[in-house]
Amino acid sequence: MAKVNILMNCYNGAHFLADSLGSVAAQTFDDYEVVFIDNCSTDNTEEVAKSFGPKIRYYKTPRFMSLCEARVWGMQFVNCEYFSMLDVDDMILPTKLEEQVRVLDTHPEVGIVYANSVFFSDKGEEFLLYKETMPSGNIFKKMLSNYFLSLETLMARKSVMDKFGLSINPKYNIISDAELYIKLSYYADAYYIDKPLAKWRMGTASESSKQFESFPREYEILISDLEQMIPDFRQTYSSELRNLEGIIQNMSGLASWKKGHLKEARSKLKTAFQIKKSYFVPYFFSFFVSFEFYMKLRR
Repeated sequence: MAKVNILMNCYNGAHFLADSLGSVAAQTFDDYEVVFIDNCSTDNTEEVAKSFGPKIRYYKTPRFMSLCEARVWGMQFVNCEYFSMLDVDDMILPTKLEEQVRVLDTHPEVGIVYANSVFFSDKGEEFLLYKETMPSGNIFKKMLSNYFLSLETLMARKSVMDKFGLSINPKYNIISDAELYIKLSYYADAYYIDKPLAKWRMGTASESSKQFESFPREYEILISDLEQMIPDFRQTYSSELRNLEGIIQNMSGLASWKKGHLKEARSKLKTAFQIKKSYFVPYFFSFFVSFEFYMKLRR
Protein backbone atom coordinates (compact mmCIF):
# COMPACT_ATOMS: atom_id res chain seq x y z
CA MET A 1 0.00 0.00 0.00
CA ALA A 2 1.39 3.39 -0.99
CA LYS A 3 1.35 6.00 1.79
CA VAL A 4 -0.31 8.62 -0.47
CA ASN A 5 -2.98 8.13 -3.12
CA ILE A 6 -3.79 10.87 -5.63
CA LEU A 7 -7.21 10.42 -7.23
CA MET A 8 -7.42 11.81 -10.76
CA ASN A 9 -10.44 11.78 -13.07
CA CYS A 10 -9.88 12.38 -16.77
CA TYR A 11 -12.18 12.76 -19.76
CA ASN A 12 -10.34 13.64 -22.98
CA GLY A 13 -7.64 15.52 -21.11
CA ALA A 14 -4.63 13.99 -22.82
CA HIS A 15 -3.30 17.41 -23.88
CA PHE A 16 -2.91 18.35 -20.17
CA LEU A 17 -1.62 15.02 -18.86
CA ALA A 18 2.08 15.46 -19.62
CA ASP A 19 2.11 18.59 -17.43
CA SER A 20 -0.10 17.18 -14.68
CA LEU A 21 1.35 13.68 -14.34
CA GLY A 22 4.82 15.07 -14.99
CA SER A 23 4.43 17.30 -11.94
CA VAL A 24 3.54 14.24 -9.87
CA ALA A 25 6.48 12.24 -11.25
CA ALA A 26 8.81 15.11 -10.24
CA GLN A 27 7.88 14.87 -6.54
CA THR A 28 10.65 14.62 -3.97
CA PHE A 29 8.45 12.12 -2.07
CA ASP A 30 8.21 8.71 -3.72
CA ASP A 31 5.76 6.63 -1.68
CA TYR A 32 2.65 7.49 -3.69
CA GLU A 33 0.35 6.07 -6.35
CA VAL A 34 -2.00 7.86 -8.73
CA VAL A 35 -5.46 6.28 -8.87
CA PHE A 36 -6.20 7.32 -12.44
CA ILE A 37 -9.82 7.17 -13.60
CA ASP A 38 -10.27 7.31 -17.37
CA ASN A 39 -13.87 8.44 -17.81
CA CYS A 40 -14.38 6.76 -21.22
CA SER A 41 -12.04 9.15 -23.02
CA THR A 42 -11.97 9.04 -26.81
CA ASP A 43 -8.52 10.67 -27.18
CA ASN A 44 -5.17 9.10 -26.27
CA THR A 45 -5.60 9.54 -22.52
CA GLU A 46 -4.91 5.86 -21.80
CA GLU A 47 -1.64 5.88 -23.76
CA VAL A 48 -0.36 9.05 -22.08
CA ALA A 49 -1.37 7.97 -18.57
CA LYS A 50 0.21 4.52 -18.85
CA SER A 51 3.43 6.01 -20.23
CA PHE A 52 4.18 7.31 -16.73
CA GLY A 53 4.78 3.78 -15.47
CA PRO A 54 3.75 1.68 -12.47
CA LYS A 55 3.02 4.64 -10.19
CA ILE A 56 -0.17 5.10 -12.24
CA ARG A 57 -2.95 2.66 -11.38
CA TYR A 58 -5.18 2.99 -14.44
CA TYR A 59 -8.94 2.23 -14.35
CA LYS A 60 -11.57 2.87 -17.02
CA THR A 61 -15.16 3.60 -16.06
CA PRO A 62 -17.82 1.23 -17.48
CA ARG A 63 -19.67 4.24 -18.94
CA PHE A 64 -19.28 8.00 -19.12
CA MET A 65 -20.03 9.60 -15.75
CA SER A 66 -20.24 13.06 -14.25
CA LEU A 67 -17.11 14.28 -12.47
CA CYS A 68 -18.52 13.41 -9.06
CA GLU A 69 -19.82 9.99 -10.19
CA ALA A 70 -16.40 9.12 -11.59
CA ARG A 71 -14.73 10.12 -8.33
CA VAL A 72 -17.23 8.06 -6.34
CA TRP A 73 -16.54 5.08 -8.61
CA GLY A 74 -12.79 5.62 -8.29
CA MET A 75 -12.82 5.70 -4.47
CA GLN A 76 -13.17 1.90 -4.40
CA PHE A 77 -9.54 1.73 -5.58
CA VAL A 78 -8.16 4.18 -2.99
CA ASN A 79 -6.11 2.44 -0.29
CA CYS A 80 -3.75 4.74 1.55
CA GLU A 81 -2.82 6.61 4.70
CA TYR A 82 -3.09 10.08 3.15
CA PHE A 83 -5.51 11.06 0.39
CA SER A 84 -5.33 13.76 -2.27
CA MET A 85 -7.08 14.70 -5.51
CA LEU A 86 -5.78 16.44 -8.60
CA ASP A 87 -7.62 17.66 -11.69
CA VAL A 88 -5.87 16.76 -14.92
CA ASP A 89 -5.34 20.38 -15.97
CA ASP A 90 -3.63 21.33 -12.68
CA MET A 91 -0.17 20.60 -11.29
CA ILE A 92 1.65 20.18 -8.00
CA LEU A 93 5.05 21.64 -7.18
CA PRO A 94 7.96 19.26 -6.44
CA THR A 95 7.90 19.28 -2.62
CA LYS A 96 4.11 19.21 -2.10
CA LEU A 97 3.78 15.57 -1.09
CA GLU A 98 6.94 15.59 1.04
CA GLU A 99 5.97 18.70 3.00
CA GLN A 100 2.36 17.67 3.56
CA VAL A 101 3.26 14.11 4.60
CA ARG A 102 5.74 15.55 7.11
CA VAL A 103 2.96 17.65 8.67
CA LEU A 104 0.55 14.71 8.93
CA ASP A 105 3.25 12.40 10.28
CA THR A 106 4.18 14.82 13.08
CA HIS A 107 0.76 16.32 13.91
CA PRO A 108 -1.73 13.52 14.65
CA GLU A 109 -4.50 16.02 15.44
CA VAL A 110 -4.36 17.39 11.88
CA GLY A 111 -6.73 15.93 9.28
CA ILE A 112 -6.31 18.48 6.48
CA VAL A 113 -3.15 20.06 5.12
CA TYR A 114 -3.42 22.85 2.56
CA ALA A 115 -1.16 25.46 1.01
CA ASN A 116 -1.12 28.42 -1.32
CA SER A 117 -1.51 27.93 -5.06
CA VAL A 118 -0.37 29.71 -8.20
CA PHE A 119 -3.34 30.47 -10.44
CA PHE A 120 -2.09 30.68 -14.02
CA SER A 121 -3.32 30.88 -17.59
CA ASP A 122 -1.85 29.61 -20.83
CA LYS A 123 -1.42 33.29 -21.79
CA GLY A 124 1.25 33.67 -19.11
CA GLU A 125 -0.88 35.32 -16.41
CA GLU A 126 -0.09 34.30 -12.80
CA PHE A 127 -1.23 35.29 -9.33
CA LEU A 128 -1.31 33.73 -5.87
CA LEU A 129 -4.60 32.36 -4.56
CA TYR A 130 -4.03 33.73 -1.04
CA LYS A 131 -2.61 37.21 -0.44
CA GLU A 132 -2.32 36.70 3.32
CA THR A 133 -1.48 33.93 5.79
CA MET A 134 -4.43 31.56 6.09
CA PRO A 135 -5.68 29.91 9.30
CA SER A 136 -4.66 26.60 10.86
CA GLY A 137 -6.46 24.69 13.62
CA ASN A 138 -10.26 24.58 13.72
CA ILE A 139 -11.35 26.22 10.47
CA PHE A 140 -14.90 24.82 10.28
CA LYS A 141 -16.64 28.15 10.91
CA LYS A 142 -14.59 29.91 8.25
CA MET A 143 -15.14 27.06 5.78
CA LEU A 144 -18.88 27.10 6.37
CA SER A 145 -19.12 30.86 5.98
CA ASN A 146 -17.12 30.96 2.75
CA TYR A 147 -15.34 27.85 1.43
CA PHE A 148 -11.81 28.94 0.57
CA LEU A 149 -9.77 25.79 -0.15
CA SER A 150 -8.47 24.86 -3.59
CA LEU A 151 -8.47 21.16 -4.47
CA GLU A 152 -4.96 20.91 -5.93
CA THR A 153 -3.42 22.11 -2.63
CA LEU A 154 -5.09 19.59 -0.32
CA MET A 155 -4.12 16.39 1.48
CA ALA A 156 -6.34 14.57 3.99
CA ARG A 157 -5.81 11.91 6.64
CA LYS A 158 -7.75 8.91 5.29
CA SER A 159 -8.28 7.37 8.75
CA VAL A 160 -10.34 10.41 9.82
CA MET A 161 -12.40 10.15 6.65
CA ASP A 162 -13.03 6.46 7.38
CA LYS A 163 -13.80 7.00 11.07
CA PHE A 164 -16.59 9.45 10.31
CA GLY A 165 -17.83 7.88 7.07
CA LEU A 166 -16.62 10.70 4.83
CA SER A 167 -15.89 10.21 1.15
CA ILE A 168 -16.93 11.64 -2.21
CA ASN A 169 -20.70 11.89 -1.86
CA PRO A 170 -22.90 10.99 -4.86
CA LYS A 171 -25.55 13.50 -3.72
CA TYR A 172 -23.27 16.30 -4.89
CA ASN A 173 -21.56 17.28 -8.12
CA ILE A 174 -20.53 20.95 -8.26
CA ILE A 175 -19.53 21.11 -4.57
CA SER A 176 -18.52 17.48 -3.96
CA ASP A 177 -14.99 18.38 -2.82
CA ALA A 178 -16.25 21.29 -0.69
CA GLU A 179 -18.77 19.00 1.00
CA LEU A 180 -16.04 16.52 1.92
CA TYR A 181 -13.58 19.08 3.30
CA ILE A 182 -16.17 21.20 5.13
CA LYS A 183 -17.35 18.09 7.00
CA LEU A 184 -13.78 16.91 7.57
CA SER A 185 -12.86 20.31 9.04
CA TYR A 186 -15.54 19.79 11.72
CA TYR A 187 -13.87 16.60 12.94
CA ALA A 188 -10.16 17.44 12.56
CA ASP A 189 -7.78 20.37 12.62
CA ALA A 190 -6.28 21.91 9.51
CA TYR A 191 -2.68 22.99 8.92
CA TYR A 192 -1.71 25.73 6.47
CA ILE A 193 1.70 25.68 4.78
CA ASP A 194 2.37 29.30 3.91
CA LYS A 195 3.85 28.84 0.43
CA PRO A 196 2.57 27.80 -3.00
CA LEU A 197 2.71 24.02 -3.48
CA ALA A 198 0.44 23.69 -6.51
CA LYS A 199 -0.71 25.38 -9.72
CA TRP A 200 -4.32 25.82 -10.86
CA ARG A 201 -4.96 26.40 -14.55
CA MET A 202 -7.45 29.18 -15.23
CA GLY A 203 -9.80 29.26 -18.19
CA THR A 204 -10.68 25.56 -18.48
CA ALA A 205 -13.85 25.44 -16.35
CA SER A 206 -17.17 26.31 -17.97
CA GLU A 207 -19.72 28.46 -16.17
CA SER A 208 -23.04 27.17 -17.45
CA SER A 209 -26.43 28.17 -16.08
CA LYS A 210 -26.74 24.59 -14.84
CA GLN A 211 -23.65 25.09 -12.64
CA PHE A 212 -25.00 28.37 -11.27
CA GLU A 213 -28.29 26.63 -10.47
CA SER A 214 -26.63 23.54 -9.01
CA PHE A 215 -24.39 25.46 -6.63
CA PRO A 216 -27.16 26.95 -4.42
CA ARG A 217 -29.23 23.77 -4.61
CA GLU A 218 -26.32 21.60 -3.48
CA TYR A 219 -25.44 24.02 -0.68
CA GLU A 220 -29.01 23.74 0.59
CA ILE A 221 -28.55 19.95 0.66
CA LEU A 222 -25.26 20.42 2.53
CA ILE A 223 -26.93 22.63 5.14
CA SER A 224 -29.57 19.93 5.65
CA ASP A 225 -26.84 17.29 6.02
CA LEU A 226 -24.98 19.39 8.57
CA GLU A 227 -28.18 19.84 10.58
CA GLN A 228 -28.38 16.06 10.89
CA MET A 229 -24.67 15.79 11.74
CA ILE A 230 -24.23 18.62 14.28
CA PRO A 231 -26.45 19.25 17.34
CA ASP A 232 -28.05 22.73 17.43
CA PHE A 233 -26.38 23.47 14.11
CA ARG A 234 -28.49 26.47 13.00
CA GLN A 235 -28.32 28.15 16.39
CA THR A 236 -24.59 27.59 16.90
CA TYR A 237 -23.58 28.73 13.40
CA SER A 238 -26.25 31.34 12.68
CA SER A 239 -23.74 34.03 11.68
CA GLU A 240 -21.90 31.71 9.28
CA LEU A 241 -25.18 30.55 7.77
CA ARG A 242 -26.16 34.19 7.21
CA ASN A 243 -22.99 34.72 5.18
CA LEU A 244 -23.60 31.48 3.31
CA GLU A 245 -27.13 32.62 2.47
CA GLY A 246 -25.60 35.65 0.76
CA ILE A 247 -23.47 33.38 -1.40
CA ILE A 248 -26.47 31.19 -2.24
CA GLN A 249 -28.64 34.17 -3.19
CA ASN A 250 -25.85 35.69 -5.29
CA MET A 251 -25.27 32.47 -7.25
CA SER A 252 -29.01 31.90 -7.66
CA GLY A 253 -29.38 35.48 -8.89
CA LEU A 254 -26.60 34.96 -11.43
CA ALA A 255 -28.36 31.82 -12.68
CA SER A 256 -31.61 33.77 -13.17
CA TRP A 257 -29.75 36.60 -14.89
CA LYS A 258 -28.04 34.17 -17.28
CA LYS A 259 -31.47 32.79 -18.24
CA GLY A 260 -32.78 36.31 -18.88
CA HIS A 261 -35.12 36.44 -15.86
CA LEU A 262 -34.04 39.92 -14.82
CA LYS A 263 -36.74 40.73 -12.24
CA GLU A 264 -36.09 37.47 -10.40
CA ALA A 265 -32.32 37.93 -10.72
CA ARG A 266 -32.34 41.45 -9.26
CA SER A 267 -34.52 40.36 -6.36
CA LYS A 268 -32.03 37.62 -5.42
CA LEU A 269 -28.98 39.80 -6.02
CA LYS A 270 -30.50 42.55 -3.88
CA THR A 271 -31.03 40.06 -1.05
CA ALA A 272 -27.39 38.98 -1.44
CA PHE A 273 -25.93 42.49 -1.18
CA GLN A 274 -28.14 43.27 1.83
CA ILE A 275 -26.21 40.46 3.52
CA LYS A 276 -22.78 41.37 2.13
CA LYS A 277 -22.07 44.73 0.50
CA SER A 278 -19.67 43.35 -2.13
CA TYR A 279 -22.62 41.63 -3.83
CA PHE A 280 -23.87 45.07 -4.83
CA VAL A 281 -21.58 44.82 -7.87
CA PRO A 282 -23.56 42.19 -9.87
CA TYR A 283 -26.84 43.80 -8.77
CA PHE A 284 -25.66 47.17 -10.10
CA PHE A 285 -24.36 45.79 -13.40
CA SER A 286 -27.57 43.83 -14.01
CA PHE A 287 -29.28 47.17 -14.86
CA PHE A 288 -26.74 48.19 -17.49
CA VAL A 289 -24.99 45.26 -19.18
CA SER A 290 -25.68 41.73 -20.35
CA PHE A 291 -24.83 38.72 -18.24
CA GLU A 292 -22.17 37.68 -20.76
CA PHE A 293 -20.48 41.10 -20.58
CA TYR A 294 -20.57 41.06 -16.78
CA MET A 295 -18.91 37.63 -16.71
CA LYS A 296 -16.14 38.91 -19.00
CA LEU A 297 -15.57 41.79 -16.57
CA ARG A 298 -15.57 39.40 -13.61
CA ARG A 299 -13.02 37.10 -15.23
